[in-house]
Amino acid sequence: MKHTKPEPSEKKIIHWQQVAAATIANLSTLCVGCAMGWTSPVLPVLQLQYADVDGVWYSGVPLTKTEGAWMGALLPVGALIGSIPAGFITHRYGRKLPLLAFGLLLFAGWVMLVFYESLILLMVGRFICGLAAAGVTTIAPLYAEEVAAAEIRGALGTLLDLMLAAGLLVVYGVGIVLPVRWLTVTMAVLPLGFCAAFMLMPESPEYLHNRKRHEKAVRAEAWLHLEHSPPALSSVLLDSAAIKQKDGLQLQQLDDERLRQLHAQRDQPRPEPEVPTKQKPPTLRACFIVFPLMAFQQLSGVDAILFYTVDIFAEAGTSISPQISTVITGAVQLVGTGASALLVENFGRRPLLIASGVLMSVSHLLLAVHQSWLWLHEAAGWLPLVTINVFLIGFAIGLGPLPWLLIAELLPSVSKKWAAGVAVCISWIACSIMTGLFDGFIEEYGTTPAYSLLGGICIIYTVFSAALVPETRGLQSQEIQQKLTDAGTPICFTCCTSEDSGDVI
Repeated sequence: MKHTKPEPSEKKIIHWQQVAAATIANLSTLCVGCAMGWTSPVLPVLQLQYADVDGVWYSGVPLTKTEGAWMGALLPVGALIGSIPAGFITHRYGRKLPLLAFGLLLFAGWVMLVFYESLILLMVGRFICGLAAAGVTTIAPLYAEEVAAAEIRGALGTLLDLMLAAGLLVVYGVGIVLPVRWLTVTMAVLPLGFCAAFMLMPESPEYLHNRKRHEKAVRAEAWLHLEHSPPALSSVLLDSAAIKQKDGLQLQQLDDERLRQLHAQRDQPRPEPEVPTKQKPPTLRACFIVFPLMAFQQLSGVDAILFYTVDIFAEAGTSISPQISTVITGAVQLVGTGASALLVENFGRRPLLIASGVLMSVSHLLLAVHQSWLWLHEAAGWLPLVTINVFLIGFAIGLGPLPWLLIAELLPSVSKKWAAGVAVCISWIACSIMTGLFDGFIEEYGTTPAYSLLGGICIIYTVFSAALVPETRGLQSQEIQQKLTDAGTPICFTCCTSEDSGDVI
């Protein structure tokens, strides 16, 4: 059947409550971004001898190159270990309470990093930050998708990567003006601010419905100005309210089990689409799309670049200060991710993913050429800054934020408890591989083969996105699942246009 596209006058108002809830939840990802970028300004200082270098005094035992590599890799290793349990934790305890717990865990990790002279506390703190990062990156995108109306779901779905970029920019900028200890203390305050603000936000209505806490879910939806409750459920709740008003004393004597039976008899809310046995289940199709995207997200080389930004610019021979180049890089990524939030609801998911792959491929290949041609290396010291920033713009408009959004959009609700954790686990596995091997690969084979390999990976990703990624712009959750379920609909969906974006199968 066909739905006509709504006239502009019929479009729903964007309610600030939805934006506030999603934004405050993703303040936790800003804290994770700070933790991810902390190594960039700090690692060169911790590897100094006992000396005053460029006005920075470090009195601790200098880290060896191997210890520095472990310092960078332990965060993704911790995130890898914590990603699978995070999915089951959020399924069992909801979105709000676990996200607050992971915020406090992140604070604990920062407290250990304040005492960075102790190698044990330094490594344990990085590992704990990784565990917290796994929980945050698993839960925050689910919460943002579940508290948002379809009209702004795409824009709010990019908040995770936007806040990660903001966190990187914060730690890069503060790292220039503050010594290591005060930088770390400043970063430790941020998770506490997130927890204080997020305590005022409601639980996810979808989680409450799935747990049969319908009255709390409707109250949360009312605050968020969502209209997810089916009419039958609304009828049950209205009848329940009328009974309370008329026979309050009798209703107080009914136990919780009796109320649950009443709701079950009158309504079966939010059913998952039935899947014919001869078809592939939607979960399998969704995983076949989401899992590779999460791997490509890290294998593109973004974390290897972000973790070692200062070293990369110094090695590339750029004429601009590596520290200033790092801040410029963080600002460009933040602006690019913000642009993605504006573009995703106008151009769709799939076109941005493809454009992202093209920009990243060209950037890596240009950087490889710059490193291989000596005359270009000497004549164009500014080129690494330009190419890396073009790469980050490409990453920020597509591959950075959109896989997180597609996890929430494509995965069926019943599968999110394990599939979301697996998707995040794949991301951190790829991140661990890149951060652990990138530096050694460059030492063994040189920068030209390294960036050529990354360019080839980005080309493969571009082909994958063009061939297999569906367009979900403007579709409700059940409509997306129906598309994945329908055997007559190929896995390669065409991009929605202005004429057919209202079609529903």
